[in-house]
Amino acid sequence: MTGWSTVLVLVVFAGVWTALSNPGRYRFQSQGPPNALSGRRLPVTAIASGAVVACLWWVLADGRVAVLALAVGLSAVTAVIRRLLGDWRLGRLRRERQRAVIELCDALGAELRAGLPADLALERACSLRTEWASLATAARLGGDVAEAIRRVGGEPGAEGLRAVAAGWEVAVRSGAGLA
Repeated sequence: MTGWSTVLVLVVFAGVWTALSNPGRYRFQSQGPPNALSGRRLPVTAIASGAVVACLWWVLADGRVAVLALAVGLSAVTAVIRRLLGDWRLGRLRRERQRAVIELCDALGAELRAGLPADLALERACSLRTEWASLATAARLGGDVAEAIRRVGGEPGAEGLRAVAAGWEVAVRSGAGLA
């Protein structure tokens, strides 16, 4: 491997590592509704993988077999792809949970507008998804519903439930309805 080849491989690796070490830093954060392109990072994986493979191909085109460089490059690409796929899966889970929270709030609001007591309304609204079973159980058994909602609201994507927990706590302390 010539001196310039080594420098080129190191520069590409450093650039890819820097770009991927802080995933949210280089991503545009839209405040509007999500569209088909928001949160997609798979092209970054393809570009990074292509750059590393191109550099390794250029280094190996010299006729020398640089097995160590190839092994390091492939392991780096594999690590980057695994990290990006993990981030992508987490983002997908977060978006799915955000939609579930919106559905829960809509159902809870509809049940309260229908005139049901807050505990029964929460129990019925939580029957839509099994992941809300702990909330329905807390309401049914007279437990600390606000704390149960806060606990579920600590999961990625369910942050909106923190406001529901605060509203529930205010309604319980003041004796007013939750509507």
